[in-house]
Amino acid sequence: MKTKLDMGADEDAEVQMGPLIDCVFLLLIFFLVASVLKKPHQEIPVVQPHVSGALEPKQPANLAVIHLSAARSVHLNGELMVRNMADGQEVEFFLKRMKELAATEPRPRIRVDLERASTYQDLMFVTDACSKAGFNQVGTHIWGGKLP
Repeated sequence: MKTKLDMGADEDAEVQMGPLIDCVFLLLIFFLVASVLKKPHQEIPVVQPHVSGALEPKQPANLAVIHLSAARSVHLNGELMVRNMADGQEVEFFLKRMKELAATEPRPRIRVDLERASTYQDLMFVTDACSKAGFNQVGTHIWGGKLP
């Protein structure tokens, strides 16, 4: 059974502002009291040890370093292998030298140092050459400036 509630034409629905203002003031008082009662965070004093010297990191004996410059030249352990990647003969010489290195070193490791301005294509060429020569541990290191 449905009944209709007659509100009358003169009465409009309104939001009572008195209880809403009371609620806002209660929240304001709560957060003010909570922030005053909060204890400041205390730090634990840490005494750092004095370092008298640092050890030089040891590089593995079977690590070969390939420097790849932004000028598209390739150095293997400081020796210039490729003056310009566009030269096909020098690239073939680099591939041959990588295969010789793979044959002489037991389980050799390669680190490719490249300048930030080097191209992705040149990096892929070097890593492909390492893969063809039999190197399975190849890492990369990016330099911010020019290589030494």
